[in-house]
Amino acid sequence: MRTPPAVLVLCLALVAEAQPRLPVPRTHPYLLGDGAALTALARSRPDDHARMVAVARKRGAGDHERMISLALAYATVGDLALGREAVRLAMAYVDGPLVVGHAPFGADLARCGLVYDLCHALWTDAQRGAFHVYLDRTIAANLESETHVFHNVRPGVRAVQARAVRATDRLRAAGHVRGVRPGDLDARRVSEDVAPAGGDGADG
Repeated sequence: MRTPPAVLVLCLALVAEAQPRLPVPRTHPYLLGDGAALTALARSRPDDHARMVAVARKRGAGDHERMISLALAYATVGDLALGREAVRLAMAYVDGPLVVGHAPFGADLARCGLVYDLCHALWTDAQRGAFHVYLDRTIAANLESETHVFHNVRPGVRAVQARAVRATDRLRAAGHVRGVRPGDLDARRVSEDVAPAGGDGADG
């Protein structure tokens, strides 16, 4: 007998929840390792690091590769200009319309989150506060969004989104995130800030 996908997703979520939770570090960076570990990795792979810095300095690169490269270059080299450019690109997402619906969910959050962690010292208090609200509102607005029509994994996406909300709550409890709670937001109330990234569900 074939196990329904929803049951498998539920089992995986329960197993993940049962794992021991590590304390959230209170210093940055920590998502990809601390500053010493990142610097040591850069020194151990100079050619790869040089290529990454070249991408960071390349104006024509896309946001995904450039923002991550800029943030890593700042964390490993300490180039303030590169770090500030990474923050500027991240703030374009923070200050822009929310991404909801038929789009790679979380891609913008991932880019901005890495810049937030790797370039934390360069964010002003006002920018950090805006990032926290942007994070909460994007998650809240996507809780009822559909998945891509070619991937019938809605239960799995909902489970991942629920874990993201719980993770945000834990970060907030540790003092890392300040802002409105996702549960306090009604997606309908943020509709004026939402830019649907796609059609009405009939994607090809």
